[in-house]
Amino acid sequence: MPYIFLHKIRTMSFLVCSIIILVLLCLTLPNSQSTGYWVWTQSDLKQLQNTDEITIYQGNFIHINGKFSFRRKGIGIQSLHGRSVTLLVRVYQLPPVGFFTSQVNYLVNEWQQKGVSIKGIQIDYDSPSSKLNEYGLFLKNLNKTYDRHFLSITGLSSWLADNIKGLNDLEPYINYVAIQFYQAFYPVYKTEHYIKDLKNLTLNYKVGVTTSVKFDRYTFEETSYYVGKLIFLNGNQLKKTVNKKVLGTKTLCQYKE
Repeated sequence: MPYIFLHKIRTMSFLVCSIIILVLLCLTLPNSQSTGYWVWTQSDLKQLQNTDEITIYQGNFIHINGKFSFRRKGIGIQSLHGRSVTLLVRVYQLPPVGFFTSQVNYLVNEWQQKGVSIKGIQIDYDSPSSKLNEYGLFLKNLNKTYDRHFLSITGLSSWLADNIKGLNDLEPYINYVAIQFYQAFYPVYKTEHYIKDLKNLTLNYKVGVTTSVKFDRYTFEETSYYVGKLIFLNGNQLKKTVNKKVLGTKTLCQYKE
């Protein structure tokens, strides 16, 4: 009897220690991290493997002469071997939520009909740092249609210095923010300064870079909120986008204020 009792005590002690270790590991391990790619053109897509995580540019929400329009750009709807993708839309001025969701839902349905699983929508909007609260309200309203885990956004590196509180306040509405550390394909001015500010984030973030070798000199802060990296492949297309901005090829729909 004493031996059996002692054996049970040892077994229970082992189980308790194992549970404590597992709990500690869950508390200390970082979030799941991944490397993905922003795909702007068909040539970008050809550079990647079928297993690579991709975010596909699909067009621009623009505002001209009192009218909101969505203009299709980027690669066309196609079968992608059943791979899961995120669709990216560029926004130049925040449109009415209903108009935004109607256009995005149309895109999602088109891709799904080709057998492509859409795991999320990413919004590429260069909100002024001082107006992140307005952006947050827009995202909050989108949550009535899309779960926060379905939404991600790109973010300007300047937000880190200019309005870190406003940026952190977006956390309830999005899965993560991809902080873009580049401009016209190369690292932004004072990249090392913005990198230091990553430690102040309290929402999930990804680091956005390009294939420029100039990024090799930087080491990015990987806090417990770091969830990966997104790489922009096509520098020439980025320069065209910066210069021409709202030019598009096909208008799906317009909304007049």
